[in-house]
Amino acid sequence: MQSNFDFLTDRFPALAKMGELAETLMFIDPNACLIKIGMLAEELVQIIIQTEHHKYSFVGCANPLDNSRRF
Repeated sequence: MQSNFDFLTDRFPALAKMGELAETLMFIDPNACLIKIGMLAEELVQIIIQTEHHKYSFVGCANPLDNSRRF
């Protein structure tokens, strides 16, 4: 079956598999589809963090209630 996520198959097969499964579930079980898309998004964020982490230094706290440091 042709999938919108086929372009991910070579480098990120797990993402492609999750995306294809989400497409399959879209009309059968929309709630499960949303869960799979959420899992895909979480995995994608992890890949981006691992790839881009060396470019940025995370100094300080991103908590808006923590006034102990200024950005």
